[in-house]
Amino acid sequence: MKKICKLAACFIAACVIFTACDSSGDADSDVTPVVTYGDDSSDSGSTKTLIDSTFDLSAGYYKAVEFSTNKSATLSESVTVNSSGGTRGVRVFLLDSNNYALFQNQYSSLENAAAGFSYYSSFSASTRTTSYSTSGTISSGTYYLVIYNPNLMYSQNVTVRATLTR
Repeated sequence: MKKICKLAACFIAACVIFTACDSSGDADSDVTPVVTYGDDSSDSGSTKTLIDSTFDLSAGYYKAVEFSTNKSATLSESVTVNSSGGTRGVRVFLLDSNNYALFQNQYSSLENAAAGFSYYSSFSASTRTTSYSTSGTISSGTYYLVIYNPNLMYSQNVTVRATLTR
């Protein structure tokens, strides 16, 4: 019994080390470049795509899209998890710069701890979801749309589309 417990402890430690050292997902730096919705008043009525892609999101990692708008705009989000094996959903957060920094410091422990950051609840799915969409008005500012895979073992194939319309 002791050998089984030691083997299990070694296996868990190896998984944690592998996850922490895995640079293929490079979660901490997986932020797409800033998309700025500019100063031009002729932008009125136009739509800017923030992200429209399908990607694999490794277990315990996240992808963030940073964007700014200097005027209020309508943000539309759609997130779908495509993988079937082991799918347990992703979490979606819309954060400001300060709360994004807090998220980065504690995202790996979110499943078992209360979030120590604030998010825009009408643009976030704070519990695991396999399909999520919303639309509404945001004010001027810099935001981060974060897609987080809280699963410990399963990578997930995710389709994300987000647009800003003025």
